[in-house]
Amino acid sequence: MGEPMVEKKEKVEFICPFNKIIQQKLNLGKSDFLKRYNPWNSGRANKLIKKFINNGDDFTWLDIVDNHWKKMNNNIKFGIPNHVRGDIENAKLFVCLTNPNIAIRDNNEFNSLEEYYSFGEENDNSQKSELKNQSKYKIAKANFEEAKKRLERAEWELAKIDDCSLNKEYFTDCKLVKKHICAFEAEDSILFNELTWYEEGKVEDLDQVYYLSHYFDQMIKDAYCLKTGAKTRDLAIILKDKKWLEGESITFFELLKEASKRIVNLESYPFRSQNPGEFGKEIADSKTYVSLFSARIILWRIFRWEYLDRDEKTRPIFIFRRYEDFWEKQIKSVLKMDYGFKESELKYILPLLEKGYFYTINKKDNKQQTRYVSQATIYKNNEKIEDDDYNRILSIFLCNNKEAKEAQLSE
Repeated sequence: MGEPMVEKKEKVEFICPFNKIIQQKLNLGKSDFLKRYNPWNSGRANKLIKKFINNGDDFTWLDIVDNHWKKMNNNIKFGIPNHVRGDIENAKLFVCLTNPNIAIRDNNEFNSLEEYYSFGEENDNSQKSELKNQSKYKIAKANFEEAKKRLERAEWELAKIDDCSLNKEYFTDCKLVKKHICAFEAEDSILFNELTWYEEGKVEDLDQVYYLSHYFDQMIKDAYCLKTGAKTRDLAIILKDKKWLEGESITFFELLKEASKRIVNLESYPFRSQNPGEFGKEIADSKTYVSLFSARIILWRIFRWEYLDRDEKTRPIFIFRRYEDFWEKQIKSVLKMDYGFKESELKYILPLLEKGYFYTINKKDNKQQTRYVSQATIYKNNEKIEDDDYNRILSIFLCNNKEAKEAQLSE
């Protein structure tokens, strides 16, 4: 009898004065939510994408909004954006990054889309050819094992998987461009796609697949050890393990692939750049439909769980990069603009969100890029997470509902 009363009390304390406003927002299912808030579904976006496909003059992706920034680098101006990848309605793990990178330096100057993409393709091939030639020279001079590896890498890099960001010819219609910017199905998860390529034999070297071999590398290894009791730290061995998990009719790879469909990748803002600096902050702080879209997804997902679900097995978690620099401001803006919170009330609501849902990559004010997520890099309220909390994240990562719930109840 006591447990439901506790849940009701927590719910009332969480958002008591704003039930009516929030309930109106929660009546939006995934489809209606995206129709209302996805900036890439607008007439303006359609015109902009057509201009991109047709190599229109004076093109910039920043025309998706009314703000006219004068200072922008050519990656932000011309590089195809990435914003959201994955099932925002059912995902359990949201990886919240800053903005997508690209293989062209920000300080390069280009006068048109055609010039930009011609350079991108030539530069990409030229770097790979140079690497290949260097490796051949070293092999001819001395039979170094490392030189052999570099030659092999240069050869597979020439056919790198899904590297279409600099291949403009791939984007022949609006649907393909939109799918590259935002993709909302479970099978659109980046990790799911990389695991699929690996399973289909398209991955000759794990370095080809960034999320699998870098970003989630440590978590996959830790999850494997937690799930199987094995001690191996070799990702290739883990992925090739064909044994069924104890008590289950599934391999670890199959479990990982299915779980990957419950991961979403969000960018604070979608414009490509290697180092946008203060200009990036200006875009992120602009309170436009584009800059607030990811924060709107986060709060929509949380409040729907609070009101419509409240099953610990399905509670989402969010891991943020550069939380104070970008995400905190955007979340505050949405809380005020969409949900009616006053500035003075944010000091109560934000800690509840941080306690119940938010983790950060390193401390909240960290400004450095981090190439992987693991117990060493995940923090909760500026403190490194403990073993129990990390094991709960791993269970959520693997969509192991029973273990995640037991870990949550034990806290």
